[in-house]
Amino acid sequence: MVMGKLNKRMIREIRINFGQFLSITMIIAIGAMLMSGMFSAITAMDNSTKQYYEKQKLADLWIYFKGINTEDAQKLIEDTGTEEAEPRYTLSEQFSVNGSDATLRLHSLTNINSPLLTAGALPQKEGEIILDYKFAQANNLTVGSVLQVNNITLTITGLFMDPEYAYKQKDSGASVNANRSFGIGYALKDTLITQIKASDSYQEVNKQTQDKLDEAQAQLEDARIKLNDAEQQYNTKKAESEHSVADAENKLLSTKETLDKGQSDLNYQKKLSDEKAKKAQSELDGYQQQLEAAKAQTDQSYAQYEKLRDTLPEDQQKMKDKAFAKQYQELKDKQDELDSKQNILNLQNAKVQDQLSQKQSQLNSGYAQYEDSISKLNLTKEESSTKLSETRSELDKSWKELDENEKEFLSQKEEAKEELIKTAESYQEILFRTSQPDTVLSAAKKLESYQTYVKRENQPSFVNVNSSLDPIRSVSYIFPMIFFLVAAIVAFISLSKTVENQRTQIAVMQALGISKMRVRFYFLTYAALASLCGAIPFALLGNFLIPKLLIRVFMSRFALPSPVVPVYLMYFAIPLLLALLFSGCAALIAVQKVLREIPAQAMRPRPPKGTKTILLERIPVLWQKLGYSGKLILRNIFLNKGRIVLSSIGVIGSFMLIFTGLSLQNSASQVIRTATDSIGYDLSVNYKEPITDKNNLQFDLPVERSELSETKKATLKFSEDVDITLQLVESSSTMIHPSGKDGNLIQFNASSVILPDSLATEYGLSVGDSLQLAVADENYTVTITGFCTQYTSKTLYMSFESAAGVGMDASAHTLLLTLPQGESAVAAAESLSNLEAVKSAGTREDFISRSQEMLKTLNATILILLVSAAMLGMTVIYNITSINIFERTREYATLMVLGYYKREVNRLILRENMVLTLFGSLFGLPSGYYLFVYLTQVISQSNLSIPNSFDLKMAAATLLLTAVFALVTNLLLQPKVKKIVLVEALKSVE
Repeated sequence: MVMGKLNKRMIREIRINFGQFLSITMIIAIGAMLMSGMFSAITAMDNSTKQYYEKQKLADLWIYFKGINTEDAQKLIEDTGTEEAEPRYTLSEQFSVNGSDATLRLHSLTNINSPLLTAGALPQKEGEIILDYKFAQANNLTVGSVLQVNNITLTITGLFMDPEYAYKQKDSGASVNANRSFGIGYALKDTLITQIKASDSYQEVNKQTQDKLDEAQAQLEDARIKLNDAEQQYNTKKAESEHSVADAENKLLSTKETLDKGQSDLNYQKKLSDEKAKKAQSELDGYQQQLEAAKAQTDQSYAQYEKLRDTLPEDQQKMKDKAFAKQYQELKDKQDELDSKQNILNLQNAKVQDQLSQKQSQLNSGYAQYEDSISKLNLTKEESSTKLSETRSELDKSWKELDENEKEFLSQKEEAKEELIKTAESYQEILFRTSQPDTVLSAAKKLESYQTYVKRENQPSFVNVNSSLDPIRSVSYIFPMIFFLVAAIVAFISLSKTVENQRTQIAVMQALGISKMRVRFYFLTYAALASLCGAIPFALLGNFLIPKLLIRVFMSRFALPSPVVPVYLMYFAIPLLLALLFSGCAALIAVQKVLREIPAQAMRPRPPKGTKTILLERIPVLWQKLGYSGKLILRNIFLNKGRIVLSSIGVIGSFMLIFTGLSLQNSASQVIRTATDSIGYDLSVNYKEPITDKNNLQFDLPVERSELSETKKATLKFSEDVDITLQLVESSSTMIHPSGKDGNLIQFNASSVILPDSLATEYGLSVGDSLQLAVADENYTVTITGFCTQYTSKTLYMSFESAAGVGMDASAHTLLLTLPQGESAVAAAESLSNLEAVKSAGTREDFISRSQEMLKTLNATILILLVSAAMLGMTVIYNITSINIFERTREYATLMVLGYYKREVNRLILRENMVLTLFGSLFGLPSGYYLFVYLTQVISQSNLSIPNSFDLKMAAATLLLTAVFALVTNLLLQPKVKKIVLVEALKSVE
């Protein structure tokens, strides 16, 4: 009975103060809608993508070969123990569709990477294909349409989407949106083999093989003619050899006679020379003996003189010494003369002997040459005989081999034809579903036909889908939680104020005998009703609207099945429980404060607060310059600090969320601007072969400037390997100009090595540091010369000179072009793409499109968050203002009695709201910035960095937006001021 009356009272109270109830409900509703919608969207997209990958069996590993036959492919699969693996045919062909050139990439149907039909049926026979639906839509193709590829008719039996091409890109230099010019098709194995046989590449191989066979046949004919000529040459050489041997024997006989005569003359000369030398030597020996005897006699005389010398007078000693010295000098001179004659004799003898030896050597050499000639002649005779025999045998053998080669040629001709058939039937790739890709790779790399590989985590479609989902996932799990917490705190404050305003009614309930428990339950029911009305329907609405918007944006970029978003009970329960928790706690805390009072005391109005002089009143110079309204606002703020602080909390929360949303949006725009500002060219042309001289390239279109460039995959060797794109540029490049942290463009030079500043910050690098770099399994060491700002990728810029200086391949396959103003880059790209030497051509707009697509889904998410934050801010200010008007009704009535017009009261309320907004902004700005920085760090990933610099414009925009909300709220609440009944309001007590 009591609860029934209380429930009726609650309904009446809600009806009377419906705006206040609605504002509390809307605060909870916005938080619940955002949380439920964002959580549901990301969960649905995650689950749908994973289920799609699993259902269609997306490969874990792609291994590409020059051509691998069925036996080798099966052996590789068996050796690696892979349960799920399939070889696949792949072919890319140029063809014309609706008068436009296009590229069709054909695959044979497999269970791995199975296409998902969107219309029609799978091919059942040769000549039937299924086509990716985006290419079909772009070219107005439907089931039953016919294509002419390599002059072979292909009938479209169905349209499909494929997990391997959820993100379709021909190559790294092509536009991702080129659905009109690049398509994917699947067909039966026989269709692919027929297409391969009809392809230009196969026909070229076939022609080369036939040319080789024709050449071999011509060589056989030439060999027969040459053998006939060889027979004639054999007979001629045999006769010439016999005549040559006879002449050589006669010449040798004459040489022998000449040598014998020379030896006889030399022996006679030796005899005469020896006799003459012995005679001269004998004379010199006699002279030597006489000289030695004279010396001995002089030595004996001098010895006797030495014994008597001291007894002789001094003048006689000197005379004797001088005499002996003269004798010894004469003996020495004679000895020197004799030695000179001996030396002359020795030289004469040596000269004669040398002359005789030379003559003997000449004769010996002549004899040796004679003997050698005899040996050579005999050897020549033997060799000639042997060669003639061998030649005869070889000729006989050659005739036999020629006959055998002619037979073998016919056999090889048939084998070549069979080999061509095998080539056409060789697979180009093998798909693996395995948990051990490295094991499979190590086995595949041993095969001669191995080319390269791609793992799932590096596959372009998989990477781009995940890179789009990752930032949404980060924002969706964090921002709604923070958002709901802010909403819940605001609801907490609002509900607390609502309950406090029922102080007298609570006392009356107690006086009438209603227990405290029932009173608590009554207000808990009020809070629960607001939570239920806000959380459940709006969580359902968020579950329907927000995923629909995000999925639509997501699906516009990727070819994926549209996710079905079920009703996730958990995402209903979380916001509902949080709403019940915060609103229930607010109600209990507020009602408990009143229940502590005695009912008789609580039924009386609270005694008015005592006034006191505020700080500004103590500064007469400032206070006296303020008008009455300004003084009233300032006194109200400083004398009711608690109410102002609680009201400001809501403004702080909403300001923080709005600032974060605007800053994220601005940062996303900055990412695009930074990426596009670094591009100074109109076209990027990728050639199949290295460009030797750009000046020799000819174009059928006007070109202002051109520069060479080259892009390579590289790995930076830090504590962990970091994959990066290496771009080689000209040292004077003006078409690629990244900017530094200061915003100024970086000028390249011959030694330039420019690294992203994000890596410099992460790994503590500075200019002048050495950097370990791996390119194509080769390691290089370079020196950092500068850093640049990059957000959407990680690119290391190097000049061609720096690359060549460390031994790196500095060839270029890419030419960057700028066109005169007014020239169409798109038309130029299409024209260049048709050139035989060109692999692909992309425009600056293609690059911008790729950058924008990378952030497309994230921008949609930020937009939702921004709108939700704006709605919350509007609701918060409305709720706070509504409560303030309700609490100060008597004050406003007094002002109107004293002569204030209602528009002046509204102006007073607006000014208070503006002051409140400014006060909340001062605290909301730093907290909003810290939240913004935190979210950018969470969103940032390997290929996407979000700048988190503070932007004063965003702060001003947030402040302006909050002020606009205050103004709109003031306009919406003007009817409340108009409805104030002065008599009733003056009877009440605040």
